[in-house]
Amino acid sequence: FPSVNPGGYLYVSFMTGKTPGYETTSFSDSEIFFNYLVKEEIVDEISRRGFQLESMQTEPYPERNGTITEDVFLVFKKTLTI
Repeated sequence: FPSVNPGGYLYVSFMTGKTPGYETTSFSDSEIFFNYLVKEEIVDEISRRGFQLESMQTEPYPERNGTITEDVFLVFKKTLTI
């Protein structure tokens, strides 16, 4: 993320909890490909690139089939020039 200056912020959001694949959603009639990520892996990778985690929020997202997916919202602050 070389375009983020030291002291700048990076916002990242994604979903966890399932196998990647095509799904029909509540906001689209067409199937969309979703790639689910592992929260700890994302935090570790971005932190290694000179960012400090400032905020982490999670929110359950009920799926049509009754399962729950977790939405993750992260805010990082750039601390180092890499």
